[in-house]
Amino acid sequence: FFFFFFFQAEDGIRDVERSRGLGDVYKRQASDSPNIVYMNDTINPFIPLPASSLLLNLQNDRAKIDSILNKLTSFSPCTSLHSCGPAALFSSIELLRESAGKVLWFLAEVPSAGFGALKSRVQPSLYNSEKEHTLFLPDESLAAYTQMSQLCLSYRVAVDVFACAQVDIDLATISSVSVPAGGEVFYYHKFNVSAYGEKLHFDIFRDLTRLTVYDVSFNVRCSIGLSVHKYYGSFGETFKGPVTCSAFDADKTFAFTLRQDEKLKPGSVAHIQLAVLYSTGKRERKVRVLNYSLNVTDQLTQVYSSIDLEALLALETRLGISTMLKSMVSEAREKLCQDCISVLTYYRKMVSTTNASIQFVLPESLKTYPLLLLGLLRTCAFSYIEDSPLDQRVACLLKLQSCSFPWLFMQLYPRMYKVSSIIDACQNNGTFIDEDLLCVVKPANVATSRSKMNAVDAYLIVSSERIYLYLPESVSDIILGEVFGKSTLAEVIPEEGIPALETEGNVRLRNVIEHFRREMAGAYQQLVVAPYNTAQGKHVLKHLMVEDSKNPRRELAYIPFLSYIHKMVLSKLQTF
Repeated sequence: FFFFFFFQAEDGIRDVERSRGLGDVYKRQASDSPNIVYMNDTINPFIPLPASSLLLNLQNDRAKIDSILNKLTSFSPCTSLHSCGPAALFSSIELLRESAGKVLWFLAEVPSAGFGALKSRVQPSLYNSEKEHTLFLPDESLAAYTQMSQLCLSYRVAVDVFACAQVDIDLATISSVSVPAGGEVFYYHKFNVSAYGEKLHFDIFRDLTRLTVYDVSFNVRCSIGLSVHKYYGSFGETFKGPVTCSAFDADKTFAFTLRQDEKLKPGSVAHIQLAVLYSTGKRERKVRVLNYSLNVTDQLTQVYSSIDLEALLALETRLGISTMLKSMVSEAREKLCQDCISVLTYYRKMVSTTNASIQFVLPESLKTYPLLLLGLLRTCAFSYIEDSPLDQRVACLLKLQSCSFPWLFMQLYPRMYKVSSIIDACQNNGTFIDEDLLCVVKPANVATSRSKMNAVDAYLIVSSERIYLYLPESVSDIILGEVFGKSTLAEVIPEEGIPALETEGNVRLRNVIEHFRREMAGAYQQLVVAPYNTAQGKHVLKHLMVEDSKNPRRELAYIPFLSYIHKMVLSKLQTF
């Protein structure tokens, strides 16, 4: 396992007086204190020394690695306004040409100098126009990123991007180096240490420790009468297999759609086979084959009863993204709604025995489909074009293209729990069922709506990325005492989180929070204490209450949205 330390020059990790180029490369030599090699060419980057002189073995060269880390604190603050990160990245990719592997690229500024220099692409004039989708795609005029993307696939190198900038950095173009090859983009909107430091720490930890395979190639085969139509994933969409990428990890998923080429005999069995060829972290080449069989039926009743809502929503999300990257956000939103209406219309027409038009009929397997669809429309990816910053929207699009099912569903519909039910001594919530397995009794969740809140209770709102503890203005003194050891809300300091107290309510609440974190494998959920009068408290009420409307003038709350879907279903029935 090798570590290569290549520090970006213009982000402060350098000697301001002596280095104005790519960065500070630490050379391997006999001593425990590596020397510094300066390389100044940021226009045509290259590797200044052989790979054997720049790579350090984690076990054998631990003293040198520690020396490098200690040297970081000795550098002077950066006075330059420019950053040349892409040049450093290019050299890092070239360095791994023979060995393959992974590069972690940390960005604090817009790459604005030398190879791959960028500028902000935020253009409100393109909103709601035919060219709107170009804002979400890489800038095709920049050959540097296309070149690096091709090299990543050719050299079997994956790039994970940690974007920690406070301004727009053209994430669509930057991600084109990472995503097609199987890398991941971690984006921190308007980064500051107090808000994102903890999450950044655990994101890096997860990125380095999760199960990852390399040099991956996968293909799907079907029995006669079926064929694969498209593949969808972090690599985008493609018609042909096998699909290849430099890396694939345990937090990613991909989808594919099938096409029926000829009539299938009811009662027969259709077969699907997925074959994956990959290399492990120990450089072992392996093949994994998954076989699946499906019963062929011509009865829609059986089809609807066997629908997997998780798979359906995951696929619809990818189809919506595909539409957005070719047209406009408004058209993608419309497609998602129309697909839902079509599915429910066919059920009403071909399966349901209810004729009363006043009754909205949903199959049991799709009871929550409209609610989760509403949650999808509220995400940064599918919200109205004016409502989300460009880079934040792109980051959400990239995540939704490959996220796991648990992450997706917690993102679409955050769960809300009453704190009073957790700390209540008369209930078992927050106590261990099995201490060896760290399983605790979870409280029942309530609908994620302001109408379900009362003025004296606190609420735990669990999303895929954060866990919020919302404190209303008149929150009970009992809750404040049990959880924080305080008597008034004014004494609570949100930045300090929840203190570790010995009160039963405090212990139970922390048990529940840790249980939720264990359930959300692959994502660290940062705890945010959100009093009603803070920015975080306002964020909870505005963005996490899925069943409410953020903007009544153009967005529907859940019940009116459900009525709209019902009305459109009845309207479409008239066309049959």
